[in-house]
Amino acid sequence: MANFDLTNLAVKIVCPNNVVKTDDTDLPSVLVYIPKFKNSDVLTGGNDSTHPAFIVNGVEIPGFYYGKYQAKVYNSVAYSLPGEDPTASINFDTARARCEAKGAGWHLSTNAEWAAIALWCKKNGFLPYGNNNYGKDSRESNYKAVPSYYESGKIARVATGTGPISWSHDKTMAGIWDLNGNVWEWQGGIRLVWGELQILANNDAADPDNPQNATSTCWKAINAADGALVDPESKTTDSSAHVSGKTVKLDYVNNKWTYSTSITNAKDESRSCAFYQVAADSSIGDAAKVMLRALALLPDSDVTTDVYEGDYVWWNNGVAERCVYRGGNWNNGANAGVFYLNGNNSRSNANTNIGFRAALALFVYFLRAKAQQKHQGKRDAFPGRQGQRYTLVLLCRWRPPGTPSKPRRLAVVCYAGRRGIRILRRGDRRGKISPRNVTTRAIIMTTQGGMRTWIQETSPPFWREYTRGRIFWTHTTRQQARSGTATT
Repeated sequence: MANFDLTNLAVKIVCPNNVVKTDDTDLPSVLVYIPKFKNSDVLTGGNDSTHPAFIVNGVEIPGFYYGKYQAKVYNSVAYSLPGEDPTASINFDTARARCEAKGAGWHLSTNAEWAAIALWCKKNGFLPYGNNNYGKDSRESNYKAVPSYYESGKIARVATGTGPISWSHDKTMAGIWDLNGNVWEWQGGIRLVWGELQILANNDAADPDNPQNATSTCWKAINAADGALVDPESKTTDSSAHVSGKTVKLDYVNNKWTYSTSITNAKDESRSCAFYQVAADSSIGDAAKVMLRALALLPDSDVTTDVYEGDYVWWNNGVAERCVYRGGNWNNGANAGVFYLNGNNSRSNANTNIGFRAALALFVYFLRAKAQQKHQGKRDAFPGRQGQRYTLVLLCRWRPPGTPSKPRRLAVVCYAGRRGIRILRRGDRRGKISPRNVTTRAIIMTTQGGMRTWIQETSPPFWREYTRGRIFWTHTTRQQARSGTATT
């Protein structure tokens, strides 16, 4: 552990926003931290709402960790490491599984996260180059990366992070590498079904407990009038498209993709246009447009020329389901880039030019009962059910009642009961957690695999936790609720 801590320290000295995190395998990945920002920070026509990449299960997170490098799979687990031949020939569901195998909070990069990074790049006046011309960028004259895979006698993939500084998303060594070209990258939380755009809310795709299979009920369409998420009008079980309705769909008009509530030109064929040419007709309201722009699916409101450096969009609106990958590959030339999108292939597609990237989001939950709320004996608003057992992989500083103030660390298996949280296993000890025996200024929360994060608590009875998936909490006793000291 000491050697790992020193490695992490060395990385952060050179790249302050980079971090090395281990996962359930106790092996490291290099990540870049992306802090929270608002739509208005990156979009000309954006509102002051938090960008969707920073909202998971309805709760805002302070930021997320993004793989610095395209994923490399070892023993069925994805890693973000430099100098590797990125794993390719992998389908959507397998890519998800390789990321989720890393443990709590790990997931396949989502379209919301990719969009946040792409919009940040655009706002800061720099769109990264990459391997889109057989080992080099189409705008560069010399080969500048290390070949890792050849196809038809030509350089195809290059080793992760071996390109020049222009291949970094922020023009520094601390940036994210290879977002332009090399291999396409699968994105979670977005698909097209019979021409209807469907997404998971905000960044809910970062939570593996929100399924993304073809028939999942987590998939939502976008109401064109107000941008609200609604049940889809088209389903993967349908035999044809619902060509008109109230939700956002993709029509191909005058050789360019146009968002509309109706489809006049549906075809089971991959068709394209430049990203800056993508439009929305009068049936798409302002709120829906903001959402589309925040997800990097529609150019900014002030765009009239190709300020996206040739990035292209491909969709297929005439088939049951098409999933999405972004960025481009080694032979896409100027069409590749952070706004390049391909929505023409099924989730089962696998090719030597299709890869993926892992990300990490630590879900932060604030648990507090307000005295004025009359919720005694009722289930909590958080997801889950009373009476369910689950593992809370937690390290915290804890002071049992009646003992000296010196805190202890504990890892617990909990049970959500009517009167609160009961510890089922904590070594050979049993007891309860409450605000009275949890210290409030030095709590260590952790996910599996030893990824520790210090939380500085300053205002009891608040406390926070990082967990995998859903949390099972119930409201506490009437006395706790009245006093304002409840844990839920």
